[in-house]
Parts: sequence; C-alpha cells; structure tokens
Amino acid sequence: MRFSTLCLLATLGVTGAGLSTPAAATDNVAGLTPAEDTTPQDIVLDGTIRDFKTSHPDFETYPGTYNKVARELGPEGVPVLDMSYYNANKNTPGQSVFSPESFAQWYQTIEGINLEIPYQITLEQDPTRPALYVFAREKQLPAPHNYFFPIDQKGFGLTPDTTDWPLRWANGGVHNYHFTYELSTLFTYTQPAFRDLDGDGIEGESFVDGNNPGDAMYFSFTGDDDVWVFVNDQLVVDLGGVHSQQSDSVNIDDIANDIGLIPGRTYELKLFFAERHTSESNFRIETTLQLSTETNPLYD
Repeated sequence: MRFSTLCLLATLGVTGAGLSTPAAATDNVAGLTPAEDTTPQDIVLDGTIRDFKTSHPDFETYPGTYNKVARELGPEGVPVLDMSYYNANKNTPGQSVFSPESFAQWYQTIEGINLEIPYQITLEQDPTRPALYVFAREKQLPAPHNYFFPIDQKGFGLTPDTTDWPLRWANGGVHNYHFTYELSTLFTYTQPAFRDLDGDGIEGESFVDGNNPGDAMYFSFTGDDDVWVFVNDQLVVDLGGVHSQQSDSVNIDDIANDIGLIPGRTYELKLFFAERHTSESNFRIETTLQLSTETNPLYD
C-alpha cells in the first residue's frame, strides 16, 4: 500500500508514508523568513509501523553487518539496496539481508508478511536549547530504560521463543521486537542568513555542534538498528545495519546545493527505521527543522 501525494499532504502516513514517485519541490516564496509567532512547542508526526515475525529472513539475523542502500529513493518512494554492495557481500560474513526481494518487503504492506499499524510520535521543544525538537525513547542511566517498543501487545503480539527461530539475546514474551517504521514530513528550506530558529533575535547564527546548532537546519538520529533519512529523495543520514546504538547527523545547509534545495521551497523528509534484532531498541531524533504534516509549512 503506497501513499498518494494528496494523502501525504493531508494525513501523512495513517495508511502508509511515502510517495509513489519522487516528490517535487513546491514554491513557497513567502517562506523566506520564519514568522515569529509560528514556532511550535511540539511537532506531531504520523507514520506507519510494519510488524514482522521472527521467521522473516531479514529479522533476528545478520548481526554486526552494515546495510547499504542506494543514494536515491527507488520508484516506490522507499529505499532500495545498493546492488553493487549486496552482490559483493552475498554469501560472505558481510551479507546484511537475505535478498533484494526480502528487503523490498520492509516498507510495503504485504498480506501474510507483515501487519500495518499507524503510529504517532511527538517531538518536543527542548527547554534548554529552544531551537531543537527532540523525541527520545532509549537506554537511560540509571535504569529503568525507556526503550522504543511501540507495538507491544499489538500486531503479531509479543515475540515468542521458538525452536526454529530462536532469539539471540532476549527471552520471548517480553517485547514485540521485529518491526519497521516509516515517517514522511515536510519542511521549507529558507535563506540561512535570514533565520532565527532559536528566537534570540539574532539571525543567521552559525552551526557549532549538536548542542549549539545556531540557526542551521540540523537533523540528528541516534539508535538501532537500520536508519536512513532522505531529503528531496537523497540519502542524508545513513545508519544501515544490525548494530548497537549509533548516531549520525546532517547540517542541511552544508548539502543544500548538492541535493537541489532552493530557499523558499518546501521539501519532503523521509525517515526509515528497522528494529530487527533483540534486545534493545533505541530511537532518538534531535532537529531544528520545524517539520510539518500539512500543506502549509510552518514558515509563512
């Protein structure tokens, strides 16, 4: 099940996120500078989880491997394998998925293979870093942890112990471990010199780091397992593979020319996540992008 453009702009992911064709940028000439009264305290995003059984050949397998996808989204609006990388690693310890066909099932709703579940997340404005919006479900010290297991008691239910497909690092009946998550959202790219994302009255402050992003358009993800983020159908964050908690980030301003962004136009950001191995599930977003799920972006 794929999304139409109108469905994406109206409801964004209730029955699936992703366009059947690459999304074209739309003009928003009035969006060159953000209005002071449009900064949201929370950003709510709708997405789609797809629940899988342990018996799927890509789940609970291939630990410690890197999973490489093509630099552009495929024709269905979802990631496709980098076939050169896949062919070079097939039947070696570096193989990361069973086949291109099995990987193609991750972000498609297919009867008998997976179950589709709408799921919403809320990014909250960081009170100590007002330019940043954060969603965090992850390991915490000291415990208890706040892991990202959003479909416990849903879909296929808690992952059981089985003889045919044993869990490597966890007991059965604790969490629903094997699922993917897909988000699509919009943002308007603006002139860096005219932005005041942190609302301090100073425009165009330079990016320093994730703790001090200034007025840069910044996106960071920390988690496990596979994560890919695409902007304007181009790969900008790559954490593909079965691994422990890792981080990757992008300053959109640094790559704007490379991926064809024009100030004043609205673009799609798509995130693809997979939790395919026990026992942890970490999911953290930090961003200065004022993401929107509606036809009118937040920069007016």
